Amino acid sequence: MREQTALIIPALNPEETLLAYVQDCISHGFSHIVVVDDGSEAEYDTIFTQLDNCKEVTVLHHEQNFGKGRALKTAFSFCRQQAKKWQLFGVITVDSDGQHHIEDVCRIAEAMDETSLILGCRDLLGENVPPKSRFGNLLTCRVFRLLYGKWISDTQTGLRGIPLSLLELMLQVSGERYEYETEMLIIIVRNKISIKEIPIETIYMEENAGTHFRPVVDSVKIYAVMLKRFLLFILFSLSSFLLDVLVFSVLNYFVFTKLSQVERIFWATVAARICSSIFNFTMNRRVVFQTSSRIGVQILKYYCLAAIQMLVSAKLVTVLVNMIPFADTVVKMIVDTILFLISYQIQQRWIFKSE
Repeated sequence: MREQTALIIPALNPEETLLAYVQDCISHGFSHIVVVDDGSEAEYDTIFTQLDNCKEVTVLHHEQNFGKGRALKTAFSFCRQQAKKWQLFGVITVDSDGQHHIEDVCRIAEAMDETSLILGCRDLLGENVPPKSRFGNLLTCRVFRLLYGKWISDTQTGLRGIPLSLLELMLQVSGERYEYETEMLIIIVRNKISIKEIPIETIYMEENAGTHFRPVVDSVKIYAVMLKRFLLFILFSLSSFLLDVLVFSVLNYFVFTKLSQVERIFWATVAARICSSIFNFTMNRRVVFQTSSRIGVQILKYYCLAAIQMLVSAKLVTVLVNMIPFADTVVKMIVDTILFLISYQIQQRWIFKSE
């Protein structure tokens, strides 16, 4: 399997240890190694020149630093072009700083199949993991599970095995820097693609001093990627509420003026709810979850969920106001907030799931 697997190594101002690491990979049977020079400074040219002199190595160059995500996509595109010539089964992404032991890379190659994403997962609770890395990685894992319903024990691992069948999808994933790898996992989970986790050795050299990861900027981008859909979901829910109020007010005070008060309120409420729900459905489908599945089925599911959510809310509020000493409005706010979070998960996994 190793001779049919391409190793992809994005590199920015790499240490000379990369030369020995690549030779180690070659000695372990990897004959297709793609190194991406992501805009390194001129003083590192000799390293890339030596790498390029190896017949097993192809060096691709970026004129400037675009980021790890772009480097990976550059390599993915190149590997797809070479797939037939190299008889590729898949690719393995490897960091250039020596954090991935060659034996672990071999284990990823042996675990690869035609349809699964393989993740080399570190033990983030180990004693040799820097505290800030341990906290950051575990927090990211928990947030990912909360938002996408999938526990991945190491969302930030750079050691990943990707079969040839998934490379086209990986090229469509957004992101240019470290956030790309998080978006990759989101797309994989939303498309219900199998994920296999392989335990690997946890290596942090000099407290991870050689990393190009920017703690503040890149962390913000990673969390922005994870939270983007949920924040948009909240935004369009609030927008739908305001639209509902606006349409109700216009119809109630300016359009249905000839009707009785009961009729006016009833029809204004119905019309406002129809308008706001159509808006909410459209925005969730096109912007939040970005799905192109059959709209008829989605509409049916959406309004079934809306009806069930309304009935459950009414029943729970009725029951709880007699059990706890809070005002009706407070109870309703609590109940509806919980149902809102559940609704997000149902819409993501059932109504607007990716095809």
